[in-house]
Amino acid sequence: MSGVLVDTCVWSLALRGTTPREASVAEQLTQLIDENQVKTIGAIRQELLSGYTEKDSYEKLRQKLLYFPNEPILDSDYEAAAEYSNFCRSKGVQGSHVDFLICAVAVRAKFKIYTTDKDFKHYSKHLPLLLFEHNAAISGDIFVSCFTHIIGRSPCVKQLTEKLSGSLPCYVSGLLLECVTRYRKYT
Repeated sequence: MSGVLVDTCVWSLALRGTTPREASVAEQLTQLIDENQVKTIGAIRQELLSGYTEKDSYEKLRQKLLYFPNEPILDSDYEAAAEYSNFCRSKGVQGSHVDFLICAVAVRAKFKIYTTDKDFKHYSKHLPLLLFEHNAAISGDIFVSCFTHIIGRSPCVKQLTEKLSGSLPCYVSGLLLECVTRYRKYT
C-alpha cells in the first residue's frame, strides 16, 4: 500500500469528533497521518472547504489541509472514472462523478480508500478497489461506557444481553457481561 485516499465523509466525521464513532474515526485518521499515509485530491479538498461558510473556520481548515498535497489527477484518471461509471451503471450501481474519480485515482496510484460511504462497497464488487478497513477494535472502556449508556435506556436489560451475547465473539460477550454488571451495580 502506497497510501490511503481519505474520502470527504471521513474527514467530516473526524473534524466533528464529538460522538464515540466520530472520535474513533478521528483516532484512526490521526494514526494514518502520523504514519504519513493520508492522500487527497482536489475534489475532496473542495468538498471539505465548501462546508465552511465562516471565513475564519474556512481559513483555519484550509491552512491545515495544506499539509496534504493533492495527488495529481491525470487525463487518464478522468477517462478511467468515466469507464468505471459506465461499467458500474451497466451492473445497476449508480455513483457520483467525484466517487468514480476517487476510484480511478486510487486504482492508478494503488491507494486504499478510507470512506464510510456505503456506495464504495458496491463499487468494489465491480472495480479493482482496495478499501481501507477502519480499525473497529475499540478499547474495552469505550465499549463498556457506550454499551452501559445504551442498556441504561433499555427496560429489558436481561433480554437485550441474552439476545446480543449469543451473536457476538467471546471477547465482546465478556465486555457485554462487564457492562451489565456495572449497570446493575449503579442501579
